[in-house]
Amino acid sequence: MKWTPERKAGIGYVLPVLAVAAVWYILLFTSNPPNPNYREMLETWFFQVPERRFFWWLALLPAVCLALALAYLSPLAEQKWAAVVLCAAGIAAAVATWLMFDASIAIFVTLPLLFSVPRAKWHLTTRLSGP
Repeated sequence: MKWTPERKAGIGYVLPVLAVAAVWYILLFTSNPPNPNYREMLETWFFQVPERRFFWWLALLPAVCLALALAYLSPLAEQKWAAVVLCAAGIAAAVATWLMFDASIAIFVTLPLLFSVPRAKWHLTTRLSGP
């Protein structure tokens, strides 16, 4: 099995999913009363607290990263146009994460760019200089 840049980026996007799952575990299952009402907690976090954007992004980020992981692990990622689109989506997700969270989560979303940005650049320069 060859570890292509696409495969490395795809596996890299699983890390933020795991990191955010750990954050959700801490939020939901630690320092709570014996019989917490999870529905009420989530309703409060998503709709009532002023910091609800944080919780919405915390819920959306694993889905975005999982979609990027699946896209990078599919054969589609080896096409030139897909490499550029996926790289742009990864950059957008990383920037949004840096704006919403601190480095403890944002670094996990940024790490896969170490593989996707050079690959997209390679596709762009090969296409421009190729026949």
